[in-house]
Formats: sequence, structure tokens, C-alpha cells
Amino acid sequence: MSDASTDTPDDAAIEADVCIVGAGPAGLSVATVLAGSGVRVVLLEGGAEATWRLLTDVSAEGDDLYPQGSVTETRGSGIGGTAGQWSYRMSNVDADPEAGERGCRYAPMDAIDFEQREAVPHSGWPLTRSDLDPWYAKAQRIAGLGEFAYHPNSWSTPQAQPLELDPSLVETQMFQFAPASAWVNRAAGALRSAIGVLMLTDANVTRLEVDAEGTTVTGVHFARSTGAGGTVRARAVVLAAGGIETARLLLMSDDRVTGGLGNAKDQVGRYWMEHPLVRGGMLVARSGVSLAERLKLYDAHWQGSTKVMAKLSVAAERMRQEGLLSTSCLFLPRHDALAGSAVQAYTEIRSPSGRGSGLVHQAALGARIALGATHLLTARKAMADQPGLDHSGWSRQPDVGRFRVFEILHQTEQSPDPDNRVVLDRSAPDRFGRPLPVLHWNWSRSDRERITRSRDLYGEAFAAAGLGDFVQTDWDSGHPRMIGGNHHHLGGVRMSADPGTGVVDVNARVHGTANLFVAGSSVFPTGGSVNPTLTIVALSLRLGAHLVKELPTLR
Repeated sequence: MSDASTDTPDDAAIEADVCIVGAGPAGLSVATVLAGSGVRVVLLEGGAEATWRLLTDVSAEGDDLYPQGSVTETRGSGIGGTAGQWSYRMSNVDADPEAGERGCRYAPMDAIDFEQREAVPHSGWPLTRSDLDPWYAKAQRIAGLGEFAYHPNSWSTPQAQPLELDPSLVETQMFQFAPASAWVNRAAGALRSAIGVLMLTDANVTRLEVDAEGTTVTGVHFARSTGAGGTVRARAVVLAAGGIETARLLLMSDDRVTGGLGNAKDQVGRYWMEHPLVRGGMLVARSGVSLAERLKLYDAHWQGSTKVMAKLSVAAERMRQEGLLSTSCLFLPRHDALAGSAVQAYTEIRSPSGRGSGLVHQAALGARIALGATHLLTARKAMADQPGLDHSGWSRQPDVGRFRVFEILHQTEQSPDPDNRVVLDRSAPDRFGRPLPVLHWNWSRSDRERITRSRDLYGEAFAAAGLGDFVQTDWDSGHPRMIGGNHHHLGGVRMSADPGTGVVDVNARVHGTANLFVAGSSVFPTGGSVNPTLTIVALSLRLGAHLVKELPTLR
């Protein structure tokens, strides 16, 4: 096998031990493990070497998941996968906003996220957080992160301490940050020079060929935009094509298997999830309280060579008691004008004690809390005149004390619903003759109610600690207003011990097949509320190690 290349003859037949479809963090992680074990690997990536290319259109039906864009714009191809489109700026706040590396937040999912929860139908993984911990530690290294430490004690300093809040209500945890170059440059570069690894770009998979029984993949057919193409014949195949594309590939591979591979129980494409981003109100500092100083740990900042940021979450035991979903509570400084009308309404109707619970009754707020168009325009202009308000890095500014109002954002878990799913539209195929995916997605009333309860718990904790006045803003008739999804495509090819309730087993093998595996967030039975990349990488490293052991038994 030659080194990484982008050139193959038309109708080429390539032999390998493992064929991986997709060169994002999932596919690159699997390939890294295999390359280190002397396994012959062919990695097929539909995008160009260094250019992000949008994948084929996705039509969406249901709730408006991405109000500022379309589902199509959230998915694409290229070396590094979606890491090539990460938007978090790793540089300091006073640097050129367009300069420097881009990256994203990392954190492991919590133990409760893997549990079967009675209040969350279809929850529960066939493995536990402790099963993944060794792989999380390995994932830290390949992703370019610091030590595997996410408790605030590991990152606190005298100047940046966790909030002293009621631990029965909420708790502080950490995010770490790492740049996209860990994937786009370092991991991909190592594979390009690895012996026995062939990386093909502009290689768009058009069909998974299976044997007469429909249980073994015998070939992976791909086409190029130039009209050339080929077939990879491998002992094992790993689909690491993303949270929509992987389901699409399985559904369209229906030549010999009705309904597509792994779909005997009509499970492929179902239980698709996102992380809805929700406005959670305003925390307004009380007189004499330096709120900004107390929130410094909750701003992204460097600790040695690692960039970190704290977040709040509802305490796990309280989540179990009340049947709540996971939330990651983030703070962003805002100009006083943004909460002006809300603060006035709060002052007029809060409890006679003057402090009360710190919560504003929904009915009393009414239209007064609603931020009208004129008010928003005024606030946005004020924010534009005051740099540093719309991104992290505010705690490093010399006049940090001017920040008295913080908006609370909730990155939230979505409960798995079989009706949220990816299906195919065969009426208008793409340029390679493949049916287009259609996403059916809704955000349930139950989810909204549970997120509302979590918001109230945060408010109770803030008030009890004397942090400030918590004001509910931008809330629709008692339910949270979603800003949009976080571009986190989860589920659709969920992991399950029972073939009747999922698509892949605990080792990520597609139920009913001998040599077809899946890597990526599409296998998540539930999604928690943190960014999924660290869990994607941990699962992918685990899968790579499993394949090294399994290959001698495959064909």
C-alpha cells in the first residue's frame, strides 16, 4: 500500500484490511489506532484536501432547528471534517477577530448521561462512563488537550474560583479548548505519511456492496467529481461520515437488504437529536457585588498551555429526582441596556423582602419583559460600541468591573424521540445518483418544560448565594425560546444491546452484519449537553482497538 494520495485510476480496485468512510475526528481517530498496529487502511473522504465543501442538500420538516440557516450549511466534507468549520477563536480577545486558530469546547459526558432514566424514554447506553474513562484519557492526547481533568479544583486560581452555590441544586464543571489543527493538520498529516495508509479525497461513496446473504460488506464503491471512481474491498468497513450522512449511506444500501443495512427493525435514522441553545435570562449584579470578578472562571482563559472555561449544570441527583434533562449553563456579559426593561419590571414586582427568591413570576412580567424590536436595536448598538461583549475573553479586560449584566445561555440535552429521524427522498438524486436525506425534527413540549425547571433551579441557586437578581427574559409563554441548534448532529444510528431498539452493538458493529461498523456521534443513544467531540474520539479510539483484535476473525 502506498502513502496517502489523491490519485487512483478510473475503476480502480483497492485491497485493504479496513476501509474508513469519512476523515473527520471520528475517522481520523480510528485510522490512527489502526495505522499504529500495521493494519492496511484506506480512508475515503468526500471533500477536497483542504477545502470545506457542503454536502448535498438536506430538506427539513418540523420545527425551525437553525433559524439563521439551513441544515445543509451545518454539514460538509474535507480533511478534518466539521473541525474545518469550528468557529471558536483560540486567540486572545484583543487580537484580530479573523486571525488565529479556530477550535471548539471539549468535555466528557457525565455518568448520568449514560444511565437509563425512567423519566427519559429510550435513554440508556449499553456502556457506562467508567467504561469510557480510559478512552477519554487517550482522547485528550490526540485532540491536543490538557490533562484529563474537568473538576474546577484542577483549574481554580485565587483570582478565578468556582461559585459557592448550593451543591444540591447546581455544580460547576469545566470545558477545555483545543484547535482544529489537531485534526486538519496534525492527525491527518501523520496518516498521510504512515506506511500502509491510503487517504483518498473527493471520493464520494455511492454504494455499499454486500454478499448474497446481506450480512457482509464486500465492496465500497466511490465516485469522483471528475467522473473517475473505484471500489475498495476490505475485511472491515467503518462508516464515520457524520450524523446525517451515515444514516443516509445505510438506508440507501438496500440492493439486497430491504430498507437498508442494519434496518431490519426500522431503526436506522431514528432518534436524531441536537443540542438546542436556549436563552436563559439575565443575572444582574446587586449593589456592592462584583459579579464579573466572581465569574472569571466561567470565561474562557488560559491556564498554562490549556484554555479552559467553567460552566454550571444541575446537580445529578436533582436531575434524577425531578426527571430533568442535562444543561450546560454559560455566562456572557451584556450591556446594561439589554436588560433595562427587565430590571425595571423586576424591581417593581419582586417580593416585599426586597430579595425574595430572586425569581420573577412569569405572569407578572408579561409584555414588559419582552424585548421589543426597538429595545433590541438600542441594545445591539450599545453592544457594538462596547467591544468584547459578544464573545469570551471579557475577564482579561482591564475594566472588567463594568460588566454588571450577564446573559445566561443553556446548551441543552434533547430527549431521544423515534419520530425525529432521517429518511430518504428518491425523487431528486444528487450529482452522484444518491437519494437526498430529509430530516424530520421537533422539539417536544416535555423537553421545554424540563429546561424551564432547570432554569428556575439556577435562579434559586443564584438568589440563595446573593449573586444578583435573576430575570427571566426572552421566554415564550412559559417555554424556552430556542436560538437554534449547535450544529451537533447526534443519533440516527444509535447504540443498543437489543437489535430491536438500535442499529449498532456495544462495539459499534451494525446489528445483523459481520464486518460493518460505525464511528461518530450518530451512535449516541442520548446526547447529554456538552459538545460531543471528546466522546466521539473516545468511542472511535475504542473502536480502533477493537478492530485490531477482531480483524483476524473477519474473512
